[in-house]
Amino acid sequence: MGSQPVDLRELQASLENASAQIRALTANPITEQNNANFKTLSDINNALENIEKHMKETKDELMGIRRAVTQFSKAIIADAARKHNDYAFKKNQKASWTSPLVPFHSVGTNGMIPAFLIVWKMRST
Repeated sequence: MGSQPVDLRELQASLENASAQIRALTANPITEQNNANFKTLSDINNALENIEKHMKETKDELMGIRRAVTQFSKAIIADAARKHNDYAFKKNQKASWTSPLVPFHSVGTNGMIPAFLIVWKMRST
């Protein structure tokens, strides 16, 4: 059992050939295009994540505004009801909800103030 002699020139040529193939693959425009596409997709993904983050922040801000408007609406209606009751008491009448003022929760406006309540509020002040 003898070992086969190794031709160093053949080995060096094979190594140079493999090295040239590796250089050709890494310098391939398709690889560069793939890298550019990956970077573009990565940028798009980052942009979408930022948009999602801003949408959540905007939603939170809008919910805060909605809560504030609802509280303000309820305060206006409570004030109008108080004035209505004061007026009815002064006139020695029984205060009731049969007046133009309707309970806020029964209007079904999902947080909006009906226009006739605002007009009635303006007339009564």
